[in-house]
Amino acid sequence: MAELSAEAAYLFRHVALRDAAYQLHMPSERARLHELAIECITAQVPESELDALAHELAGHARNAQLGVARLDGALARAELAWLGRAAAFAEREYDNHQAAEFHQRMAAHAAALPEERAHALVQCGMLQWFLGRREAALDSLTRAARTAEDRNQRALALIERGVLYRDTREYYAAEADLREALRLAEVSGNARLQLRALGNLATVIDRGFAVDDVIEMYQPVLALAEKLGVRGAVGVSYGQIGHACMANHEYERAVEWVEKALAIARESNDQLNEAVMLVTLALALMRREGDTRADLARAHEMLERSIAVNAAIGNTPQSCSALAALSTCCRRMQRLDEAQSYARRAIQLATEVGNPESLASAWRELGRVYEERGEEVEAERAYSYGIVAVQDAPEYASLVRLLLALASLLARRGEFADAAHHAESALELAGNHYDGNLAEEVMALLAQIRAQEPPRRGTETILRRKK
Repeated sequence: MAELSAEAAYLFRHVALRDAAYQLHMPSERARLHELAIECITAQVPESELDALAHELAGHARNAQLGVARLDGALARAELAWLGRAAAFAEREYDNHQAAEFHQRMAAHAAALPEERAHALVQCGMLQWFLGRREAALDSLTRAARTAEDRNQRALALIERGVLYRDTREYYAAEADLREALRLAEVSGNARLQLRALGNLATVIDRGFAVDDVIEMYQPVLALAEKLGVRGAVGVSYGQIGHACMANHEYERAVEWVEKALAIARESNDQLNEAVMLVTLALALMRREGDTRADLARAHEMLERSIAVNAAIGNTPQSCSALAALSTCCRRMQRLDEAQSYARRAIQLATEVGNPESLASAWRELGRVYEERGEEVEAERAYSYGIVAVQDAPEYASLVRLLLALASLLARRGEFADAAHHAESALELAGNHYDGNLAEEVMALLAQIRAQEPPRRGTETILRRKK
């Protein structure tokens, strides 16, 4: 290319003059200039550097179609291709907002083929959920599931929608989507999709089982993952077994399983699951017996690391649980101002992204901070606000624990009738969901209340550890 004269360079560097010069051209001439821009950029810029300019090239391809008598199919396809490269580049840079926008443009493009539209909608939905935009993500994934003509694409859309439902504790909807995705994957013979559907389905239905039963449940997942060489799925399965250990109060076993899961996530450079496992391991450390101060210090470090990883990859929803856990950790270290700050941040974020479990945990932690300070009125208000915030959510266990916290507080104040009322509501809720472990905890507290024995602060935690 010949070098521009000083006058021409000034013309195109001054925005107003540049736009004026652009408007002087006829639409057909402008379209040709955009085509020329594509030719010049792709000729002068090395292929390895074009991804960073892909969004500009997509814009040129779009504008090259304006003002022409007929639609140029080649330019329309070129625009789609550049949008795809732009989206991939944005994802590599963890610019999830930009990547979601590019996928959205691809899905809406008139020249997109059905399989391209379905793929773009799935990718868009996944990124929107990463950003905590539940309704937008649900809309994208639902449209993908409805419009996909290929079984595999429909299965993928259902898997990702099932994961969203699981994350928001809408377990019945999650199980329905994941079972249908598994059926489609089996019909099409796609082993990797079968693994994704089966693995995610196990994370939905493994609640409330004994540890050995959960280990047995994950054997088909582990066998298929080993056969396909998918180490990440092995790690996630280990993490879920760790969750089962925690649910059954076997915290030492939980630490062992989750440490293996964390090692695999790091080995696979799986930052998403690394952040998840860091929170799970921190919670297990905070609950097990042993050197409490050392475990709390290690847990605090892991939770901060989890928040940093989530921030780097733009995974907003997962930071809710880390913030709530940090509040717990700081409270137990008697850093009450920090605990209160983390709890409030978790409440705000969990409300924004629609995470009922973290929302309940954060309100419960805020109440405990107030109790530690002797501010019982504020504590009662925090527990009550939390109950109202999650009472219509499908995540029943979080509501039960809030009711227990409020019942314990009232019993310590000698208000046994009101305390018994809340504990009985918690017992009914746990019984309705056939959660025997949780029902046992409620009954133990209810027995103390009925005997008019004021429970000590933190009774729920003590009961869980003694089992």
